[in-house]
Amino acid sequence: SSGSSADRESRRRPLRSCRASGAILARTFATLLLVLLVVSAARAGTLVSFNFTNFGTVQVDLFAEVAPLPVENFLQYVNGDLYNDTIVHRSDVGLGVIQGGGYRPNGTAITPFAQVNNESWLHNTRGTIAMARSDDINSAKSQWFINTDDNTVDLGLPAGQGYTVF
Repeated sequence: SSGSSADRESRRRPLRSCRASGAILARTFATLLLVLLVVSAARAGTLVSFNFTNFGTVQVDLFAEVAPLPVENFLQYVNGDLYNDTIVHRSDVGLGVIQGGGYRPNGTAITPFAQVNNESWLHNTRGTIAMARSDDINSAKSQWFINTDDNTVDLGLPAGQGYTVF
């Protein structure tokens, strides 16, 4: 096992919404504005493109057959243009996630739809997108995170109890 006990403990922090002021959010992550989400059907699934202002485009393949409720929920925000002009408000290097889908550059929250039930059957491996939530496993709404590390152990938990990869 690599890393100190403190390193391992710091990686096990639960995901929580960013509570920083709007000014900090805007100043820290202004360059990571999500200006456009484009959806197109593809044979492998549904592809969503994130156009980050200064970092280019990242495509995410959604798993509608495995996690239909979170995919449908996410696409409501995409198709309603509700993620346009939002920011990545959290970058946690210790846990290995970047999180967005909740705030505008001025720090105001987007208006979320109803919460969606957890469908956590896939592993939180590097490069997957998952629903952010509170300690209530069925509390996911608009916020998502991208696993920048393999978080199978830290965020997987027992089947059906982890963070939903969609």
